[in-house]
Amino acid sequence: METINLKEEVRNLMARLPENFTWSDLISAIYLRQRMQSQQNQIKDIKPGIEPKTVDEVEESSPKHSRFGSDKGLITISDDFDEPLELLPSPLVNRLLEKAK
Repeated sequence: METINLKEEVRNLMARLPENFTWSDLISAIYLRQRMQSQQNQIKDIKPGIEPKTVDEVEESSPKHSRFGSDKGLITISDDFDEPLELLPSPLVNRLLEKAK
């Protein structure tokens, strides 16, 4: 297993950034480096003889979720929506009803 000197990696990364870089630039560069390293590891994990799926194949096999639009037709209102609610039996409700009389 290869040992990585994190401080040296950060110094090399900072050396490649422009002189007037911002924190956001540094964070973006670190994120990009991590993504690239992760993808390299994923490529190494591909077993010989097995064809990786294309993006289209993955999208086709993934469940379809509606990201946009409304739920029109999916949500219905009960027929007795406008009817008054029945009061649940409780000592507090009973006392309030007694006082209201």
